Amino acid sequence: MILNGNGSYSPDEEYFKLHKKDQLLEIAMACGASIGKQFSKLKRKDLIAELVKYYANNEPLKNEHQEQLKQSYCPRLMQFEAEKSEA
Repeated sequence: MILNGNGSYSPDEEYFKLHKKDQLLEIAMACGASIGKQFSKLKRKDLIAELVKYYANNEPLKNEHQEQLKQSYCPRLMQFEAEKSEA
């Protein structure tokens, strides 16, 4: 994961390499990278390359819904419910 200039994190190649192909396909759907693509036909290595390229592009996407998915993608690892501290 890379810390972006805006304080958010985005997935990098090392992050994607931690996942199996079926997990990568789920990520591609969740972050919008698979919109208009046939990722299921790609080999794992090529799928990783496509996801890295997707996140390396800093230009806003023309499809606003896809851009929102890309910007809001949060890996499950980083999703948690914060508990109120009893101090």
